[in-house]
Amino acid sequence: VIIALLGLLTASLFYSFSFLFTGLDWRVVGATVGFALIPVCIWFRLVYKKRIDQLESATEKRREKWILLIIVLLGALTVPLLKLYYEYLQVHPQFDYYAQLSEKLIGADGDDHVYRTVTIIIDALLEEIIKISLMLFFVRLMKLVRTIGDAISFSVLAGLGFAFMENIVFFIAVYTDPSNTFLTFVNVVIFRTIVLNVGHMTFSGIFGY
Repeated sequence: VIIALLGLLTASLFYSFSFLFTGLDWRVVGATVGFALIPVCIWFRLVYKKRIDQLESATEKRREKWILLIIVLLGALTVPLLKLYYEYLQVHPQFDYYAQLSEKLIGADGDDHVYRTVTIIIDALLEEIIKISLMLFFVRLMKLVRTIGDAISFSVLAGLGFAFMENIVFFIAVYTDPSNTFLTFVNVVIFRTIVLNVGHMTFSGIFGY
């Protein structure tokens, strides 16, 4: 069942973002996915190694690996969920809190500092809630959380999955923008794989705790 779920999640993930790869050379697709996978492989291995130290049988260790992979994929799937939410706001502007806030918080002189601060806070909270939403549903359904360490580990991996898919989106966007140089692309790859991956994992871990 777990392996079947893993396959279904993988297929759903790539179908959700298949439009990103339309018209792109397969080498570009492979490179962007490969760059995004580097931090996933490193951090997944570290979390997995730490967790299997507590397990004895090979069956338990294998089951734990599949569960952790599913959680990473669930975190990645929340990126298209977030995209659907913003598209919904465009179709239904009456629910667009950005427009409503802008009318109330931007001063007559055009000062938008308060508006920007409030929307950043709202966006951050919304992102963290959505980021761990599918993971939370899964671990509660499977009754996997027994300790605070479990909650933090699962949340960190959900954040890692989110960062993986978000990185692919940004890498392709930067690469396909003719105004960007190759050096710009390299800088974005380095910054996102080192800094923002850790940031997503840290914030998700705190939120999950």
